[in-house]
Amino acid sequence: MTVSLPRTGAPCKIPSRGVSLIRKVKNQPRTTREELVNDLKRAGTTVSKVTVGRTLCRHGFKSHIARKVPLLNSSHVQARLQFAKSGLSKRRHGRKSC
Repeated sequence: MTVSLPRTGAPCKIPSRGVSLIRKVKNQPRTTREELVNDLKRAGTTVSKVTVGRTLCRHGFKSHIARKVPLLNSSHVQARLQFAKSGLSKRRHGRKSC
């Protein structure tokens, strides 16, 4: 029979109730680590941004910077479409494939 012995190392700073932290990140991907630290502080747990980042990484979240997407109006969309179509016609008629 196996006996559960206490684990080595310091206990986790973020309690198992910190699952709400993971749920918040899933629902709102643009949530920052600093916002999560402030939420935990309000709940009574003082942790650093690094600790929160490590916990998120352990649960499969990576830190990514959101890509800036250009805001296109209808004239921009039409111009891009025309440019793309002109490139297609050049490829069909102007260039020979190797």
